[in-house]
Amino acid sequence: DRLLVMDAGRIAYDGPPGPLLADPARCEALGVPAWPPASAALACGVAPLPLDVASVADRIRLVQPSRARARDATTRAVPGSSAVLPQSGRIPLIEIDELTSGHPGGPDVLHGISLRIARGESVALLGQNGSGKTSLAKHVVGLMRARAGGIRVGGRPVASYGMAELSREVGYVF
Repeated sequence: DRLLVMDAGRIAYDGPPGPLLADPARCEALGVPAWPPASAALACGVAPLPLDVASVADRIRLVQPSRARARDATTRAVPGSSAVLPQSGRIPLIEIDELTSGHPGGPDVLHGISLRIARGESVALLGQNGSGKTSLAKHVVGLMRARAGGIRVGGRPVASYGMAELSREVGYVF
């Protein structure tokens, strides 16, 4: 539903996956691997860039019919959607407000992060090594404490939960 890309402890992209994944140059600039179908479409001069393998193949066939026919037998659609769930009227399950934090005794690694995730929403968190993804996730599950800002899960501050109680609400999977 939604894609977050972190860079140097800040959210560099927050939105539907489609616009970012359809732009290999922007992906590269953010340290996110380019989506191969978008790269293939761009290399073949197909625009606007399609967001699924079947559409890429169809558009390449229109631009380069003889070369595309040879690959037709191996083309399959990739499941998924770039649709964004509507945010209005949805109660946030996870709320992060102006979170600033770092490892004990070290510099800040997260800088003013704000984010709302509604129940049922799927969010991918991407970024280069050291961009703050793990630190952000550790805050949500109560493994790190904020220097500034706050985090709520189910409307309650994370700090008000005991570890066992919080682990029944939110989990961390590597």
